[in-house]
Amino acid sequence: MPFIMLFTAVFLYRHLLGIITFGWLTSILHNANERMRRLTLLKEHRSRWGLLALCLVLLGHTSFIGALQGWDRLTHQPSLKLVHQLELRRVTDFDAQPPPLSFLLWDVLMADLIARSSLMLLKTTLAFATFFVLPNGSSASSARRLRRLFAFLESFGLCYRVLLPTPLWFHYLYHAAEITPTDASVWAFGVSHFYIAMKLVSFMDRTKRAAASLKGFACSRLPVGTYATPEEVMELGEEGCTICQEEFSAPVRLDCSHVFCEVCIFSWCERSTSRTCPLCRAAVPSALSGHSDGSTSLLPQIF
Repeated sequence: MPFIMLFTAVFLYRHLLGIITFGWLTSILHNANERMRRLTLLKEHRSRWGLLALCLVLLGHTSFIGALQGWDRLTHQPSLKLVHQLELRRVTDFDAQPPPLSFLLWDVLMADLIARSSLMLLKTTLAFATFFVLPNGSSASSARRLRRLFAFLESFGLCYRVLLPTPLWFHYLYHAAEITPTDASVWAFGVSHFYIAMKLVSFMDRTKRAAASLKGFACSRLPVGTYATPEEVMELGEEGCTICQEEFSAPVRLDCSHVFCEVCIFSWCERSTSRTCPLCRAAVPSALSGHSDGSTSLLPQIF
């Protein structure tokens, strides 16, 4: 334990500035996440000026990360490393030795952070543009379509983020597992390509979810339950949704016959780890990809 504490203290001392910078940038994204979630839950009452302010914050956040990563720490010269990484291009000189692990983790985390920030900026811009593009940009129906679009964009963004760190880690594993500095061993080949195989499995899973989300957006198919008719709502005998305690807005009927607002049951299924009915706890078959409230994943894609 004393050795671990000493090692941790040395590590924090050597990388304190980077840790503080990453924590500060991540906190900005987390705050933008919460603000976007609250604005989306307001539906037709969301503020266009709040969305505009959030767009400016995310634009400055993304620009700062781009400027920070556009400067090479070793040569102290402008670098296109971040651009190449975002384009999923391989390392320019594949035979060159990989950077230290701390530098590699920094590049991976910063690239993932700028991808999440750019995705949030795209969602916020689309939400702001609905006030001018759609004839009823602030209506409840446009808000429901926008939530389906958010879910698809998040699924597509996760597919991209799964692939984003692949070139750097493949290059690192290929050279870090070499037995001799000149010839790559079978072990190095196996380790690096096993990593690629795992990434392909993860990418295929994300692609299937993105396809289901795209189908739900294009066909206006509900990922949870079906729309309830006025007769079914009357048979229920309740004056409003039991989640929000207000009148039904686009009521959705689950397989267990309970009816809720569309936005309410979507938010419930996103927050719940086991998707069940809020009243009877019956399992809810769902194709909901999550983050339809405009937020993005807070977990970084390290590997």
